[in-house]
Amino acid sequence: MTIYEKNMQAIREHHIRLHEYLETAQPEQSVEIRYEAAEDETLYPVVTKGGLEYRLNSKYNPKEASMQYISQFEKEGSYSVFFLLGFGDGRSIEALAQTLDETMTLIVYEPSVAIFQKTLETFDYTDLLKKKNVYLIVESENIWNQVSALTISECCALAFFQIMILFIPRNVNIC
Repeated sequence: MTIYEKNMQAIREHHIRLHEYLETAQPEQSVEIRYEAAEDETLYPVVTKGGLEYRLNSKYNPKEASMQYISQFEKEGSYSVFFLLGFGDGRSIEALAQTLDETMTLIVYEPSVAIFQKTLETFDYTDLLKKKNVYLIVESENIWNQVSALTISECCALAFFQIMILFIPRNVNIC
């Protein structure tokens, strides 16, 4: 079984709606994703879009950069919710999820199907995908372009609505 198949199996078992979406989602063609070796020889993603390149992690030491990134989050007290934009290479998401207890929730919004799928092909995140307090929202770039024109309060309302959908049982119809 490939890394991608293992990740998709975990999504199928623990994130049913996301699996249904990914089965039919078309990755955007305007994004090119490749992996390069960092100075410490671990892989990190480089995204090319519109002729510009974006590194989604450090080109020196991606693991250390991920740990430094998550150190900014205060995790004191119960019932904290962490909402992150972008899955990237998943290292920061996995590192943060490992520090959370069962009363804390992590919600990750990834606007690019292509980036998410390429990450699932490259890294084994089955343990992360099986965590009950980690929720993933992955959508197409087209939806993100529509959302990016919204005001901050409209974005918060949209994010809240999407999060609420995660908690509504499948047999409940929403108008």
